[in-house]
Amino acid sequence: MIFRWAPTQSRLHRIQQADSAKCPLCNSEIETVEHVMQCKSPAATSARKAALVELELSLEDVGTHPDLVSIMSEAIETGREPVCDCSESEINLQGLMDAQRKVGWPYLKFGVLALEWRNTQTAWAELRDPDYSNKREDRWATQVQEILWQYVTTVWEHRNATVHGKDENEARRIKTDKLRAQARAVVTNPPALGPRDRHLLTDYDVGRMKGRILHHWLRAVRSAARKESLLRKKEEREGVIRFMAGLRERQRRRRPRTYRQQTVTEFLAGVLDSSDPNDDGESATNDISGPLGLRIIAQRELQQSVPHHDNS
Repeated sequence: MIFRWAPTQSRLHRIQQADSAKCPLCNSEIETVEHVMQCKSPAATSARKAALVELELSLEDVGTHPDLVSIMSEAIETGREPVCDCSESEINLQGLMDAQRKVGWPYLKFGVLALEWRNTQTAWAELRDPDYSNKREDRWATQVQEILWQYVTTVWEHRNATVHGKDENEARRIKTDKLRAQARAVVTNPPALGPRDRHLLTDYDVGRMKGRILHHWLRAVRSAARKESLLRKKEEREGVIRFMAGLRERQRRRRPRTYRQQTVTEFLAGVLDSSDPNDDGESATNDISGPLGLRIIAQRELQQSVPHHDNS
């Protein structure tokens, strides 16, 4: 609880060990460590009040100042910074409140105290007993931490007793009911199983199974479903690999095509070769768009581009 490692529903749901993250007591909010200490279900509220009374009595037994007891009790009950009039107290509460605010009031119930708690208690105790400093005043802080830890443990044990049962027989019955509910959910919405594992859903009667058999049956069904899921993913992956291999093979068989820009001579030769042999040339001369007409135009342009030298 102190280090947030308690197996609450939110933690179990995150590691896929629980179907829901909701609190099993109130069934309305996500169960975290903070929620366990502030759950609003009637049973949890009653248990916390009883544990808080024991905490106050234990703090008084170790000689804690009444104002410190009131501040601790209110902070633990509400989970927030308490409201108090520091000017009416005979001890320095303002410095204590400021110091604990820096540490964090929600951490008080877990035994995380500011140093000002011990200093304030010691200053008040020395007024009553001048020899208090020589009596291991640090023992008071240790005792207060143990009292706070006992309060947290009591609240957590009540939660576990309600969820898992107060004794061994009740715990076994609750666990069997949960396993049977999970098995019925599997039968209602059966997972995809392979041909060799489908007998798990047809040859067993969930209503007549005992707790241990239900546990192993659920493990076998989940293992078979996971195996079938992996096989299907493998088949899909192999199908994609075969498709890509065929695609690469078809691309390899195609001949690569290279394109190169033709020169003027190659272009004119191609035009001359594609001309009609029955054509006498007169129509091509008159028709500029004909093959011979294109050749004549190209020759004229070449002649005009060459400079003319007069020999006279």
